[in-house]
Amino acid sequence: MSGVPFLAENSKPSERMHLFSIHFALVTVSNVVGSLLGGVIADCLQWLLKMGEVKSIQIALIIGIAIFFFGLFPLFKLKSTSPIQKVEEVKGIKPVKTKEASFNFNFKMIVLFGIANLLIGTGSGLVIPYLNLYFANRFDASNSYIGLILALGSAMTAVAMLIGPILVKRVGKVRALVIFQLMSIPFLFLTAFTNSIFFASLGFLLRQALMNAGNPIQSAIAMDVVDDKYKGLANSVNQTVFNIGWATMGLPAAWLVTTFGSYWGYAYAFSITGCLYLIASTFFYIVFGRKFVLKEEATS
Repeated sequence: MSGVPFLAENSKPSERMHLFSIHFALVTVSNVVGSLLGGVIADCLQWLLKMGEVKSIQIALIIGIAIFFFGLFPLFKLKSTSPIQKVEEVKGIKPVKTKEASFNFNFKMIVLFGIANLLIGTGSGLVIPYLNLYFANRFDASNSYIGLILALGSAMTAVAMLIGPILVKRVGKVRALVIFQLMSIPFLFLTAFTNSIFFASLGFLLRQALMNAGNPIQSAIAMDVVDDKYKGLANSVNQTVFNIGWATMGLPAAWLVTTFGSYWGYAYAFSITGCLYLIASTFFYIVFGRKFVLKEEATS
């Protein structure tokens, strides 16, 4: 959670888009590799060493903990530096408090950004945690097929995140984010109403890639909107409201499916999500679009 503000504080605004894209892509790829590796290790222990299922999973988890522990050592080498602050200290210049540095302005930006993230998180919480059940219930898909599709979705997401900066360079951050989000909505509705597992898989993969491709762009915008000393707060609020929306949708999603069945239940859930995505994208563009268009034109 603290990775985004740390990267923002130790990079120039012109570098953040590429930096965040690489960061999110590596995290996504690492999650895929970790998930696949965990299953492979557990299965190999069962097949090769005739180990019990519970014991093999325990050892796989212990190996994961060990990898996580060794990953902490590079973090101890990191040191936060503020080039702007150093220049000011050397020259003896006192920072001038502008409107963008005031608490009221930053609090307003954080709240507005939080509203958009709450809408996205609420929509995502209706469908994303239950995609495996969607494929199993509607198409009677096997666990292997579901695992493959979910892994491909993460892989496509990583690729799309790396493509994001190209679109940003052409149309700007806010427009690129809105374009990615709006382009994902038709594929969301395709997944909602199709009876073909092929089109359902295609819709899921493209929606997953397009919607998540906007995550680095969204983080870059959030770090540009607020002053340096509020970046950590902004990132925490965005993560919190997203997860609140995600967590509160479990019961509504289950109620839709149990009440209307495996076709219309998921169709309604996906449709509500599509509407929430549309509202969030429109809100985001109205609130931040003009501000960033003018800002990017002024700096170009």
